[in-house]
Amino acid sequence: MKLSLILSTVLPASADYQEYPEVTCWAGHGGVEIDSDSTAPTGLSVESCEARCNDDISCSCVAFRISDGKCWKRSACSISQCGQDSGFNTFVKQAVPSDRLGSIIVIGDWGHDPSVHGNIYSDACQNNVAALMDSTMQQQGDVKFIVNVGDSFYPGGVSSPDDPQWDSKWRGKYSDQVRSVPWYSVYGNHDLHQDPGSCNDGFASAAQGNSDITNQNKFYMPDWSWYKEHPELQLEVVAMELNTYQSGWNHNIPASQQSFGDCQYTPCAETCKALMRQRSDAAFALFKERNSASTQKNMLVFSHYPTDYFWDHSPGDASADFISELSDASNHHIEYFGGHRHNVDQKTTSIAPNNNWLSGGGGGWGCDGSQQGFVLVEIAADGTMTSKPMLVDQGQCCNRFKTSSNQTVPQFV
Repeated sequence: MKLSLILSTVLPASADYQEYPEVTCWAGHGGVEIDSDSTAPTGLSVESCEARCNDDISCSCVAFRISDGKCWKRSACSISQCGQDSGFNTFVKQAVPSDRLGSIIVIGDWGHDPSVHGNIYSDACQNNVAALMDSTMQQQGDVKFIVNVGDSFYPGGVSSPDDPQWDSKWRGKYSDQVRSVPWYSVYGNHDLHQDPGSCNDGFASAAQGNSDITNQNKFYMPDWSWYKEHPELQLEVVAMELNTYQSGWNHNIPASQQSFGDCQYTPCAETCKALMRQRSDAAFALFKERNSASTQKNMLVFSHYPTDYFWDHSPGDASADFISELSDASNHHIEYFGGHRHNVDQKTTSIAPNNNWLSGGGGGWGCDGSQQGFVLVEIAADGTMTSKPMLVDQGQCCNRFKTSSNQTVPQFV
Protein backbone atom coordinates (compact mmCIF):
# COMPACT_ATOMS: atom_id res chain seq x y z
CA MET A 1 0.00 0.00 0.00
CA LYS A 2 1.54 3.28 -1.11
CA LEU A 3 -0.09 5.77 1.27
CA SER A 4 -3.29 6.20 3.20
CA LEU A 5 -5.17 9.41 3.82
CA ILE A 6 -5.68 9.99 7.52
CA LEU A 7 -7.95 13.01 7.25
CA SER A 8 -9.46 14.65 4.22
CA THR A 9 -12.22 16.95 3.14
CA VAL A 10 -15.67 15.65 3.98
CA LEU A 11 -17.76 15.57 0.83
CA PRO A 12 -21.53 15.17 0.88
CA ALA A 13 -23.38 12.14 -0.45
CA SER A 14 -24.25 14.10 -3.58
CA ALA A 15 -20.63 14.45 -4.71
CA ASP A 16 -20.22 14.43 -8.49
CA TYR A 17 -17.89 11.96 -10.21
CA GLN A 18 -15.85 12.13 -13.40
CA GLU A 19 -15.87 8.85 -15.35
CA TYR A 20 -12.67 7.52 -16.93
CA PRO A 21 -13.59 4.56 -19.18
CA GLU A 22 -11.23 1.60 -19.50
CA VAL A 23 -9.02 2.88 -16.67
CA THR A 24 -8.24 1.34 -13.28
CA CYS A 25 -6.13 2.57 -10.36
CA TRP A 26 -4.30 0.51 -7.75
CA ALA A 27 -1.26 0.70 -5.46
CA GLY A 28 1.71 2.12 -7.32
CA HIS A 29 -0.48 2.98 -10.31
CA GLY A 30 -2.31 6.18 -9.46
CA GLY A 31 -4.13 5.08 -6.33
CA VAL A 32 -3.83 3.84 -2.78
CA GLU A 33 -5.75 0.72 -1.90
CA ILE A 34 -8.50 1.16 0.66
CA ASP A 35 -10.15 -2.06 -0.49
CA SER A 36 -8.26 -5.27 -1.18
CA ASP A 37 -9.50 -7.98 -3.53
CA SER A 38 -10.97 -9.75 -0.52
CA THR A 39 -12.82 -6.74 0.93
CA ALA A 40 -14.16 -5.15 -2.27
CA PRO A 41 -17.84 -6.12 -2.73
CA THR A 42 -19.38 -7.42 -5.96
CA GLY A 43 -22.81 -7.01 -7.52
CA LEU A 44 -22.93 -3.23 -7.18
CA SER A 45 -24.18 -0.64 -9.63
CA VAL A 46 -22.09 2.39 -10.47
CA GLU A 47 -24.31 4.51 -8.22
CA SER A 48 -23.95 2.19 -5.22
CA CYS A 49 -20.20 1.97 -5.78
CA GLU A 50 -19.97 5.77 -5.71
CA ALA A 51 -22.13 5.79 -2.58
CA ARG A 52 -19.53 3.61 -0.83
CA CYS A 53 -16.93 6.23 -1.67
CA ASN A 54 -19.14 9.05 -0.41
CA ASP A 55 -19.38 7.31 2.97
CA ASP A 56 -15.59 7.15 3.36
CA ILE A 57 -13.76 10.47 3.82
CA SER A 58 -10.48 8.87 2.69
CA CYS A 59 -11.92 7.73 -0.65
CA SER A 60 -11.21 9.90 -3.69
CA CYS A 61 -12.08 7.46 -6.48
CA VAL A 62 -13.49 3.99 -7.17
CA ALA A 63 -12.33 1.33 -9.62
CA PHE A 64 -15.41 -0.47 -10.96
CA ARG A 65 -15.19 -3.85 -12.73
CA ILE A 66 -17.93 -3.96 -15.32
CA SER A 67 -18.38 -7.73 -15.54
CA ASP A 68 -19.46 -8.35 -11.94
CA GLY A 69 -19.95 -4.92 -10.37
CA LYS A 70 -16.94 -5.26 -8.10
CA CYS A 71 -16.05 -1.96 -6.44
CA TRP A 72 -12.63 -0.98 -5.06
CA LYS A 73 -12.27 2.24 -3.06
CA ARG A 74 -9.02 4.16 -3.58
CA SER A 75 -7.46 7.27 -2.04
CA ALA A 76 -4.99 9.84 -3.42
CA CYS A 77 -6.07 9.07 -6.97
CA SER A 78 -3.99 10.46 -9.83
CA ILE A 79 -5.57 9.43 -13.14
CA SER A 80 -2.46 10.19 -15.18
CA GLN A 81 -0.68 7.39 -13.31
CA CYS A 82 -3.49 4.81 -13.53
CA GLY A 83 -3.52 1.90 -15.98
CA GLN A 84 -5.55 1.03 -19.05
CA ASP A 85 -7.90 -1.97 -18.76
CA SER A 86 -11.03 -2.45 -20.89
CA GLY A 87 -12.71 -4.37 -18.07
CA PHE A 88 -12.78 -1.41 -15.71
CA ASN A 89 -14.06 2.12 -15.40
CA THR A 90 -12.78 4.54 -12.74
CA PHE A 91 -14.91 7.27 -11.18
CA VAL A 92 -13.15 10.21 -9.49
CA LYS A 93 -14.78 12.46 -6.89
CA GLN A 94 -14.98 16.06 -8.03
CA ALA A 95 -14.63 19.12 -5.86
CA VAL A 96 -18.00 20.22 -4.52
CA PRO A 97 -18.87 23.92 -4.83
CA SER A 98 -18.22 25.58 -1.50
CA ASP A 99 -18.83 28.93 0.10
CA ARG A 100 -15.29 28.85 1.54
CA LEU A 101 -13.12 31.83 0.78
CA GLY A 102 -10.29 29.42 0.05
CA SER A 103 -7.83 26.80 1.24
CA ILE A 104 -4.08 26.80 1.93
CA ILE A 105 -1.55 23.96 2.13
CA VAL A 106 1.40 24.24 4.56
CA ILE A 107 4.45 22.00 4.07
CA GLY A 108 8.09 21.92 5.08
CA ASP A 109 11.31 19.90 5.12
CA TRP A 110 10.79 18.13 1.81
CA GLY A 111 13.69 18.34 -0.68
CA HIS A 112 15.08 14.80 -0.34
CA ASP A 113 18.62 14.09 -1.52
CA PRO A 114 19.54 10.51 -2.50
CA SER A 115 23.06 10.74 -1.04
CA VAL A 116 22.73 12.89 2.10
CA HIS A 117 19.71 12.38 4.31
CA GLY A 118 18.53 11.29 7.73
CA ASN A 119 16.42 8.21 8.43
CA ILE A 120 14.31 8.56 5.29
CA TYR A 121 16.34 6.57 2.80
CA SER A 122 14.55 7.18 -0.49
CA ASP A 123 12.35 9.76 -2.16
CA ALA A 124 9.24 7.56 -1.70
CA CYS A 125 8.04 9.60 1.27
CA GLN A 126 8.39 12.94 -0.54
CA ASN A 127 6.69 11.43 -3.59
CA ASN A 128 3.78 10.15 -1.50
CA VAL A 129 3.31 13.51 0.19
CA ALA A 130 3.43 15.20 -3.23
CA ALA A 131 0.73 12.84 -4.53
CA LEU A 132 -1.45 13.60 -1.52
CA MET A 133 -1.00 17.33 -2.13
CA ASP A 134 -2.15 16.83 -5.72
CA SER A 135 -5.27 14.85 -4.77
CA THR A 136 -6.07 17.31 -1.97
CA MET A 137 -5.92 20.23 -4.39
CA GLN A 138 -8.21 18.36 -6.75
CA GLN A 139 -10.74 17.64 -4.02
CA GLN A 140 -10.62 21.10 -2.47
CA GLY A 141 -10.83 22.98 -5.73
CA ASP A 142 -9.88 26.29 -4.06
CA VAL A 143 -6.28 26.13 -2.83
CA LYS A 144 -4.99 29.68 -3.20
CA PHE A 145 -1.31 29.19 -2.34
CA ILE A 146 1.12 26.86 -0.61
CA VAL A 147 3.11 27.92 2.45
CA ASN A 148 6.61 26.42 2.44
CA VAL A 149 8.37 26.66 5.83
CA GLY A 150 11.77 25.79 4.37
CA ASP A 151 14.45 23.14 4.04
CA SER A 152 13.45 22.81 0.43
CA PHE A 153 16.75 21.49 -0.93
CA TYR A 154 18.68 19.04 1.21
CA PRO A 155 21.48 18.91 2.15
CA GLY A 156 22.80 22.39 1.36
CA GLY A 157 20.32 24.44 -0.63
CA VAL A 158 20.67 25.77 -4.17
CA SER A 159 23.57 27.92 -5.30
CA SER A 160 21.74 29.90 -7.99
CA PRO A 161 18.33 30.41 -9.61
CA ASP A 162 19.48 27.94 -12.30
CA ASP A 163 20.66 25.18 -9.98
CA PRO A 164 19.51 21.79 -11.38
CA GLN A 165 18.00 20.91 -7.99
CA TRP A 166 15.06 23.17 -8.85
CA ASP A 167 14.12 20.47 -11.35
CA SER A 168 15.20 17.33 -9.51
CA LYS A 169 13.77 18.18 -6.09
CA TRP A 170 10.85 20.51 -6.83
CA ARG A 171 9.58 20.79 -10.41
CA GLY A 172 10.12 17.08 -11.03
CA LYS A 173 8.42 16.03 -7.78
CA TYR A 174 5.27 18.14 -7.58
CA SER A 175 2.56 18.06 -10.24
CA ASP A 176 1.70 20.96 -12.53
CA GLN A 177 -1.46 21.40 -10.46
CA VAL A 178 0.48 21.68 -7.18
CA ARG A 179 2.80 24.24 -8.79
CA SER A 180 -0.04 26.18 -10.40
CA VAL A 181 -0.37 28.38 -7.30
CA PRO A 182 2.32 30.49 -5.60
CA TRP A 183 4.63 28.82 -3.07
CA TYR A 184 5.07 31.36 -0.25
CA SER A 185 8.49 30.56 1.19
CA VAL A 186 11.21 31.20 3.76
CA TYR A 187 14.67 29.70 4.10
CA GLY A 188 15.37 26.68 6.27
CA ASN A 189 18.78 26.12 7.78
CA HIS A 190 19.85 23.57 5.13
CA ASP A 191 18.82 25.96 2.35
CA LEU A 192 21.51 28.45 3.34
CA HIS A 193 24.70 26.35 3.23
CA GLN A 194 25.62 27.24 -0.35
CA ASP A 195 23.25 30.13 -0.99
CA PRO A 196 25.17 33.30 -1.89
CA GLY A 197 22.76 35.29 0.26
CA SER A 198 24.33 33.82 3.40
CA CYS A 199 27.44 35.94 2.87
CA ASN A 200 26.05 39.04 1.17
CA ASP A 201 24.10 41.93 2.59
CA GLY A 202 20.72 42.67 1.04
CA PHE A 203 18.56 40.17 -0.83
CA ALA A 204 19.63 40.52 -4.46
CA SER A 205 22.03 37.55 -4.29
CA ALA A 206 19.56 35.16 -2.61
CA ALA A 207 19.26 32.10 -4.88
CA GLN A 208 15.65 31.41 -3.88
CA GLY A 209 14.52 35.02 -4.07
CA ASN A 210 11.66 36.01 -6.39
CA SER A 211 9.38 39.03 -6.12
CA ASP A 212 7.18 38.20 -9.13
CA ILE A 213 4.17 36.34 -7.75
CA THR A 214 3.09 35.41 -11.28
CA ASN A 215 6.37 33.52 -11.86
CA GLN A 216 5.33 30.10 -10.65
CA ASN A 217 8.54 28.57 -11.92
CA LYS A 218 10.09 29.74 -8.63
CA PHE A 219 8.95 30.26 -5.06
CA TYR A 220 7.47 33.60 -4.05
CA MET A 221 9.98 35.11 -1.60
CA PRO A 222 10.50 38.84 -2.16
CA ASP A 223 12.78 39.34 0.87
CA TRP A 224 14.25 37.52 3.85
CA SER A 225 11.10 38.42 5.79
CA TRP A 226 8.03 39.77 4.09
CA TYR A 227 4.26 40.19 4.28
CA LYS A 228 1.34 40.07 1.88
CA GLU A 229 -2.28 41.07 2.41
CA HIS A 230 -5.14 38.96 1.10
CA PRO A 231 -8.31 40.95 1.81
CA GLU A 232 -10.32 38.51 -0.34
CA LEU A 233 -9.44 35.85 2.28
CA GLN A 234 -9.65 38.23 5.28
CA LEU A 235 -6.00 37.30 5.79
CA GLU A 236 -2.51 38.72 6.04
CA VAL A 237 0.56 36.50 5.61
CA VAL A 238 3.81 37.26 7.45
CA ALA A 239 6.96 35.28 6.60
CA MET A 240 9.89 35.43 9.04
CA GLU A 241 13.61 34.66 8.65
CA LEU A 242 14.54 33.22 12.08
CA ASN A 243 17.52 30.94 11.45
CA THR A 244 19.48 32.65 14.23
CA TYR A 245 17.35 30.52 16.58
CA GLN A 246 18.46 27.17 15.13
CA SER A 247 19.72 26.21 18.62
CA GLY A 248 16.43 27.06 20.30
CA TRP A 249 16.03 23.40 21.29
CA ASN A 250 18.94 23.88 23.72
CA HIS A 251 17.70 25.58 26.88
CA ASN A 252 21.28 26.05 28.06
CA ILE A 253 21.82 28.77 25.45
CA PRO A 254 19.91 32.01 26.16
CA ALA A 255 18.23 33.58 23.16
CA SER A 256 20.59 36.56 23.24
CA GLN A 257 23.58 34.20 22.82
CA GLN A 258 22.17 32.06 20.05
CA SER A 259 23.57 32.19 16.53
CA PHE A 260 23.01 30.38 13.28
CA GLY A 261 25.17 27.27 13.71
CA ASP A 262 24.96 26.22 10.08
CA CYS A 263 27.03 29.26 9.14
CA GLN A 264 29.93 26.83 9.64
CA TYR A 265 29.03 25.35 6.24
CA THR A 266 29.30 28.67 4.44
CA PRO A 267 32.56 30.33 3.31
CA CYS A 268 31.94 33.28 5.68
CA ALA A 269 30.98 31.89 9.10
CA GLU A 270 31.27 35.06 11.20
CA THR A 271 29.80 37.36 8.55
CA CYS A 272 26.94 34.87 8.11
CA LYS A 273 26.17 34.86 11.84
CA ALA A 274 26.09 38.64 11.98
CA LEU A 275 23.85 38.91 8.93
CA MET A 276 21.45 36.27 10.23
CA ARG A 277 21.15 38.04 13.59
CA GLN A 278 20.29 41.28 11.77
CA ARG A 279 17.72 39.47 9.66
CA SER A 280 16.05 37.80 12.62
CA ASP A 281 15.84 41.10 14.50
CA ALA A 282 14.25 42.63 11.40
CA ALA A 283 11.78 39.73 11.21
CA PHE A 284 10.51 40.35 14.75
CA ALA A 285 10.23 44.07 14.02
CA LEU A 286 8.18 43.32 10.89
CA PHE A 287 5.86 40.97 12.77
CA LYS A 288 5.23 43.54 15.50
CA GLU A 289 4.55 46.23 12.92
CA ARG A 290 2.09 44.10 10.95
CA ASN A 291 0.42 42.70 14.06
CA SER A 292 -0.33 46.27 15.04
CA ALA A 293 -1.15 47.70 11.60
CA SER A 294 -3.00 44.89 9.82
CA THR A 295 -6.75 45.34 9.36
CA GLN A 296 -7.37 41.71 8.41
CA LYS A 297 -9.36 39.32 10.58
CA ASN A 298 -6.64 36.66 10.41
CA MET A 299 -2.87 36.48 10.28
CA LEU A 300 -0.92 33.48 8.99
CA VAL A 301 2.62 33.72 10.37
CA PHE A 302 5.39 31.29 9.52
CA SER A 303 9.10 30.65 9.88
CA HIS A 304 11.30 27.58 9.76
CA TYR A 305 11.11 27.02 13.53
CA PRO A 306 8.33 25.80 15.85
CA THR A 307 7.10 27.85 18.79
CA ASP A 308 9.00 25.81 21.41
CA TYR A 309 12.26 27.24 20.04
CA PHE A 310 11.27 30.64 21.46
CA TRP A 311 11.19 29.65 25.14
CA ASP A 312 13.47 32.40 26.48
CA HIS A 313 11.31 35.35 27.49
CA SER A 314 14.11 37.27 29.21
CA PRO A 315 14.32 40.96 28.30
CA GLY A 316 17.10 41.96 25.96
CA ASP A 317 16.40 39.77 22.92
CA ALA A 318 14.07 40.55 20.04
CA SER A 319 12.33 37.18 20.53
CA ALA A 320 11.46 37.77 24.19
CA ASP A 321 7.77 38.64 23.67
CA PHE A 322 7.20 36.63 20.48
CA ILE A 323 5.06 33.92 22.10
CA SER A 324 2.98 36.44 24.05
CA GLU A 325 2.31 38.42 20.87
CA LEU A 326 1.42 35.28 18.91
CA SER A 327 -1.03 34.45 21.73
CA ASP A 328 -2.80 37.81 21.53
CA ALA A 329 -6.17 37.41 19.82
CA SER A 330 -7.44 40.90 20.56
CA ASN A 331 -6.86 42.18 17.01
CA HIS A 332 -6.58 39.04 14.86
CA HIS A 333 -6.82 35.31 14.93
CA ILE A 334 -3.28 34.03 14.35
CA GLU A 335 -2.25 30.70 12.85
CA TYR A 336 1.50 30.07 13.20
CA PHE A 337 3.47 27.40 11.33
CA GLY A 338 7.02 26.16 11.73
CA GLY A 339 9.05 23.19 10.58
CA HIS A 340 12.62 21.99 11.22
CA ARG A 341 11.47 19.07 13.37
CA HIS A 342 10.28 16.35 11.02
CA ASN A 343 6.69 15.63 11.93
CA VAL A 344 3.20 17.11 11.64
CA ASP A 345 1.72 17.78 15.07
CA GLN A 346 0.75 20.34 17.67
CA LYS A 347 3.19 19.21 20.38
CA THR A 348 4.62 22.69 20.46
CA THR A 349 4.38 25.65 22.83
CA SER A 350 0.74 26.73 22.82
CA ILE A 351 -0.28 30.16 21.59
CA ALA A 352 -3.92 29.72 22.72
CA PRO A 353 -6.42 31.18 22.10
CA ASN A 354 -4.66 31.29 18.73
CA ASN A 355 -3.37 28.17 17.01
CA ASN A 356 -0.06 26.76 15.78
CA TRP A 357 1.38 23.72 14.02
CA LEU A 358 4.62 21.94 13.39
CA SER A 359 4.51 21.14 9.66
CA GLY A 360 7.90 19.60 8.93
CA GLY A 361 6.73 16.26 7.57
CA GLY A 362 7.45 16.75 3.86
CA GLY A 363 9.59 13.60 3.61
CA GLY A 364 12.92 15.23 2.81
CA TRP A 365 15.26 14.30 5.65
CA GLY A 366 13.92 12.04 8.41
CA CYS A 367 11.15 11.17 10.83
CA ASP A 368 10.94 12.70 14.30
CA GLY A 369 7.52 11.05 14.68
CA SER A 370 5.09 8.91 12.75
CA GLN A 371 3.05 11.74 11.19
CA GLN A 372 4.38 12.82 7.81
CA GLY A 373 2.46 15.02 5.41
CA PHE A 374 1.21 18.60 5.60
CA VAL A 375 -1.45 20.87 7.10
CA LEU A 376 -4.58 21.96 5.27
CA VAL A 377 -6.05 25.35 6.21
CA GLU A 378 -9.61 26.27 5.24
CA ILE A 379 -11.13 29.76 5.46
CA ALA A 380 -14.91 29.81 5.76
CA ALA A 381 -17.18 32.42 4.23
CA ASP A 382 -17.19 34.39 7.48
CA GLY A 383 -13.38 34.35 7.65
CA THR A 384 -13.11 31.62 10.28
CA MET A 385 -9.88 29.65 9.87
CA THR A 386 -9.65 25.94 10.62
CA SER A 387 -6.72 23.58 10.08
CA LYS A 388 -6.11 19.84 10.04
CA PRO A 389 -3.31 17.38 9.25
CA MET A 390 -3.17 15.46 5.99
CA LEU A 391 -0.95 12.43 6.53
CA VAL A 392 0.56 9.62 4.51
CA ASP A 393 1.08 6.03 5.63
CA GLN A 394 3.93 6.10 8.15
CA GLY A 395 5.24 2.82 6.74
CA GLN A 396 6.27 4.59 3.55
CA CYS A 397 8.28 7.16 5.51
CA CYS A 398 9.19 6.11 9.03
CA ASN A 399 8.96 2.35 9.17
CA ARG A 400 12.29 1.36 7.67
CA PHE A 401 15.97 1.76 8.32
CA LYS A 402 19.06 0.36 6.65
CA THR A 403 21.27 -2.22 8.32
CA SER A 404 24.99 -2.56 7.69
CA SER A 405 24.19 -5.17 5.05
CA ASN A 406 22.11 -2.54 3.21
CA GLN A 407 18.89 -4.47 3.80
CA THR A 408 15.73 -2.83 5.06
CA VAL A 409 13.86 -4.10 8.06
CA PRO A 410 10.77 -2.70 9.80
CA GLN A 411 11.52 -0.13 12.47
CA PHE A 412 9.53 2.76 13.86
CA VAL A 413 11.60 5.92 14.17
